[in-house]
Amino acid sequence: MKKTWKTLGAVSCAALLTLSLAACGQTTSQADYIGLDAAKAIALEDAGVTQSAAVFSTTGLDRRNGTDFYAVDFTAGGQSYEYDIDALTGTIITGPAAPGSAAPQASPLPSQGTDQDGITADRAREIALDHAGLTAAQVTFVRAQLERDDGRQVYDVEFYDPSSYTEYDYEIDASSGAILSYDRDAEHYTPPASAAPSGSGTSSGTITADRAKEIALDHAGLTAAQVTFVRAQLERDDGRQVYDVEFYNAGDYTEYDYEIDASSGAILSYDRDAEHYTPPASPSPSGSGTITADRAKEIALNHAGLTAGQVTFVKSKLDWDDGRQVYDVEFYDSSYTEYDYEIDASSGSILSYDFDAEGYDRPAAGTTTISADQAKQIALDRVPGATMNDIYEFELDRDDGRLEYEGTIYYNGMEYEFTIDGYSGAIREWEAEPYGR
Repeated sequence: MKKTWKTLGAVSCAALLTLSLAACGQTTSQADYIGLDAAKAIALEDAGVTQSAAVFSTTGLDRRNGTDFYAVDFTAGGQSYEYDIDALTGTIITGPAAPGSAAPQASPLPSQGTDQDGITADRAREIALDHAGLTAAQVTFVRAQLERDDGRQVYDVEFYDPSSYTEYDYEIDASSGAILSYDRDAEHYTPPASAAPSGSGTSSGTITADRAKEIALDHAGLTAAQVTFVRAQLERDDGRQVYDVEFYNAGDYTEYDYEIDASSGAILSYDRDAEHYTPPASPSPSGSGTITADRAKEIALNHAGLTAGQVTFVKSKLDWDDGRQVYDVEFYDSSYTEYDYEIDASSGSILSYDFDAEGYDRPAAGTTTISADQAKQIALDRVPGATMNDIYEFELDRDDGRLEYEGTIYYNGMEYEFTIDGYSGAIREWEAEPYGR
């Protein structure tokens, strides 16, 4: 996709030019940005679509190669549109229309299932299945969706094996059929007793998207009037249906992400991230003017409604993040639910937190662990020709109360990331993609 320079007209162009010139002589902040509403308006005008006709799937502030931009994706009239808008100038960095074109060249929606210059969605499925060593009869497909990634069309193919509830994700080049990346995730969840039909959302045994929103808002202590929803989408994750609910507080742009079980309404995981803050004017030297690690633990425990006697701490570490000192506090309770907190070391305020109820079985008493060398060999067995010298970033970690080994193999132009269960040696996660892509 090529750069275009369309904006909101002569008045908008003059305003943006003034903003750009002002930015040249001083340090910019988010107060200088055009704002999400303006970015959406620029994208809509370029596409020739009205606000009422558009259904937005993704909107938000992001960063790439040192440039902040607004990602604006929407559908209208059976077409999909993806824009990246420079947050400071309002320039369209990427978009479906080429400069000077009379109308935007919109990408076909995934439901059409084919790319005229490449492979079909069915062929993408076949390629993924062949690589996984499975047949269509052995799996349940979640999606085979045509998307645009880094300027090229790809198929996002996702399916799971009902016999083990192992999940597979593939990214396949829509022109050549090459596998760009793949991921295998053996979470071993137990499926619901009576799962609702895929995509129903209103059938018996499945809560609605509106109910999922209510559950998330109640937990966050907010009302619908206080937030802007990004999505409330029914998906299948590790063999069960879940709602992915995401919204942000329009007052302070704090982001919230929830994963909610579509059958029971239980909150499986949630995340709150205060990304849009202003760093302190003068960060204090390490250890000066900061709360203690013990105080950071107390703050996290009080928020979680737990006591020190009920949890096992993994860490309470003083770190730097975006120019200020923070405590990264992590612990898990007797049910092996994991909690992660990021706490401002100066004020003690909670910047972000994450609660993850993966529901793994607790290791039986006396269960032994495999050695690091054993874990490495298990991973190497998946990459013929690779040796111990090709393994990097290898470490023993704890996730939801379980020990696991994580590492990366670089071999023959490929990067393999793996997670291996520290008790059984089972490969829990496996992801591969061309190195440096």
